[in-house]
Amino acid sequence: MAAPSIASGRCAREVLGLVLLYNIYWAIILVLERQEVVVERCGKFHTLLQAGCHCLVPFIDRPKVFKRDFHRLVNNRLDHVSERTYRVVLKDEVIDTPRLAVITRDNCLVLLDALLSFRVSSSKGMLYSTQNVPDMLSKLLQAQVRNVAGQLDVDQLIESTAASRAASRVSSEMSGIATRWGVQIKFVKFQSVDVGSLHDALARAKNASLNNNALLLKARATRQTSIIDAEGDQVRILREAEGTAAQTLAAAKGNARATVNEARGEAETARVVGSVVFKHGGPGSVTKYLLATKYVEVLREVASCANTTVRFLPRETSLLQTVAGLGLNVIAPRGTAASAP
Repeated sequence: MAAPSIASGRCAREVLGLVLLYNIYWAIILVLERQEVVVERCGKFHTLLQAGCHCLVPFIDRPKVFKRDFHRLVNNRLDHVSERTYRVVLKDEVIDTPRLAVITRDNCLVLLDALLSFRVSSSKGMLYSTQNVPDMLSKLLQAQVRNVAGQLDVDQLIESTAASRAASRVSSEMSGIATRWGVQIKFVKFQSVDVGSLHDALARAKNASLNNNALLLKARATRQTSIIDAEGDQVRILREAEGTAAQTLAAAKGNARATVNEARGEAETARVVGSVVFKHGGPGSVTKYLLATKYVEVLREVASCANTTVRFLPRETSLLQTVAGLGLNVIAPRGTAASAP
């Protein structure tokens, strides 16, 4: 009877020792940099452990264990990984989801390869408000991608600019939800867009669009060149008209100035000559001089006319020669001698 009792006591001591070792193992926790551990006391939140070595109260304190389900790329294949841990990693993490089949606005089936980056901002909030953060984020990403892709056409989805805007929209919509989970969304990217058999048709449509844009740009350039040439011609014509007007105005001013100067010169000449004539010939001599000057000018104009003959006659016989030239008879008064040409 003594031997079985000794064996049973030994087993009890071994079990007790294992239990003590297990609790001591859980009582000493080494937290690495950029990690946190949530500690519960009697099933309730107690404290949050930062980087360093910490000792817990055995049988009372326990680290909060949680589950993580995610996909990991192994040998160019996404494998599903499930793990249980009590360490909350505060580094940026990436979720690579399998290809998502989405329907675009124009009813085309497209396969999207989306990538999500996130970081835990609140360990307590994440553990007590979610059950499996990577899996929840993956499901939320699929829903948001299908929602946004369903509002775009297939040609917009394969365009890099539109795809970037769509990914940014997915990221902003997910951020509002993930913030309540203690998670910060860093970015959402589309790694690839597979349109299947629509690739050739979209390529032809893109080439046609590029050709149309090239023709449109060429037409705009030609139109702009025509406008610039027309504006240049208009400016040139305006400058020529302004130059002609300025030349005409200058010529008119010059002629007017010459006429004025000529008139002033004639007036000055008439004044000087008139003063000299008045001085030597008396009061009536000035008028006679002016009349004689005008007679000479008129005679010059008459002599310059075509088919005109000018003869200068003596004053004494001018009347008789004129009458005889007209074919008239001259009857001389008594006491005078009549003469014929």
